[in-house]
Amino acid sequence: MADDESAVQEDREEPSEPGADVSENEEEPVAPHEEEGKDGHDGNDDGPSAGGTSPLRLREVVARIRDDFAEVTGLEVDRVTALTRGDDGWRVRIDVVEVPRVPHSTDVLATYEVRADGDGSMGSFERVRRFHRSQADDG
Repeated sequence: MADDESAVQEDREEPSEPGADVSENEEEPVAPHEEEGKDGHDGNDDGPSAGGTSPLRLREVVARIRDDFAEVTGLEVDRVTALTRGDDGWRVRIDVVEVPRVPHSTDVLATYEVRADGDGSMGSFERVRRFHRSQADDG
């Protein structure tokens, strides 16, 4: 019976493909684009067919707005805090460091609302708030 048990253990440890490592038999996470069907739709209701925008498209819009804003103002975007798509294009809220200080917790930041067309080309921007990095919002 000891021979039967060792044979069972050997079967479990043997790779399914010759020369393959046992760890390769574990299931690897699949990137979202690899799970999609041939039509590019993954079955989720938040895809382009449901009136949404794919994550890649959002990244493209944000990257374009960040670049345009930095080029026009000379200020680097610290973070994107809101992104909304409307009938007339995009509304994006971004925080930028207007006055860098040491320590960084005392930096003066500003929130800008940027409006862009449907392709993400910046049309206008307006500063809507100024604050210290260490300042917390109420609420």
